[in-house]
Order: sequence, then C-alpha cells, then structure tokens
Amino acid sequence: MIDGLEIIRHPRARRARLSIDPASGRARLVLPKRAALKQALAWAEEKADWIAEQRARLPR
Repeated sequence: MIDGLEIIRHPRARRARLSIDPASGRARLVLPKRAALKQALAWAEEKADWIAEQRARLPR
C-alpha cells in the first residue's frame, strides 16, 4: 500500500485519476463509484515511482 494514499469515490468520475495534493503531499486516487478497488490499488502501486518523483518535486 502506498503511504498517504487517499481514496475518493466520485459519482461523476469516468476513469481512475491519480494526483498529488501540493499542500500536504498526499497521493489522491479518485475512482468512479463502480470501479474495482483491488484493480485501482494495483494500478496505483504500479505508479509508485511516479508518486515518489512528484513528491520529491514539491517545495518543502
């Protein structure tokens, strides 16, 4: 599991979206209501390197 991952189910989301909150540095995974959580978490794990790079770019 990715440290600091916030999972949000949004009724109007059409696809999974991964972003970084610049204020807190937390990763945010927005999912459609009916998306499979297990698959979405596996996808987010694949993007762990990207998440680390984005967090490193944030001002401290």
